[in-house]
Amino acid sequence: MNRWIKNLKAKRSLLVVLFAIVITVVFALTQYNTKEKYKAYVSARFGPDMPRFVELLERADRLYAEILEKGSMNGRQSYLLSDIHHDLADIIRTYRDLAVFLRLRDDSFRYNQSSPNAMIIMRYFNDPDIESPINLDQRTRNHIAVFREFDSGWIAAVDRDIVSYRINDASWLRFLEAVETSTITFLAERQMDSLNDLWQDRKSTR
Repeated sequence: MNRWIKNLKAKRSLLVVLFAIVITVVFALTQYNTKEKYKAYVSARFGPDMPRFVELLERADRLYAEILEKGSMNGRQSYLLSDIHHDLADIIRTYRDLAVFLRLRDDSFRYNQSSPNAMIIMRYFNDPDIESPINLDQRTRNHIAVFREFDSGWIAAVDRDIVSYRINDASWLRFLEAVETSTITFLAERQMDSLNDLWQDRKSTR
């Protein structure tokens, strides 16, 4: 009788172990499939997003040139510059998060100075009160010139020889790192913590 009970307990223990192994394997496969589906989803966006990043910067540069040449800014220009920098910040944030999710970088890679500074520019131009063209004083034009120079650093950091970026190619990580290096260098050369140092006195610049 005792032997029968021992055998039963041993079988139960074995079943528990086997069940735990099955659950672990199923969970691992589910996680793998989820990651692969996510990678497939992101890959569909990936190709267009990286070239679009440069296109957005070039569009912003044309807007800056128009504004600085005329010394005035209208609601459309202000809206477009705000919208462009929102998208730039979103692209940086999305792909830095992706690098962490895919375990290509550790969690600290999420934290950067590039996307927050792009959002500062976004907020600077997010002014619904601007409709008809307004004349800008010299200080405001100086601010806009700094923003243009900041963006130009990002353009210069991009490797134009890369026609397309692939998720399995480290070129997109180098892209993000080059943009971040440009941001850090730009701020350090001007002894600024962020572009917010310009934003602080914006209301007195017009």
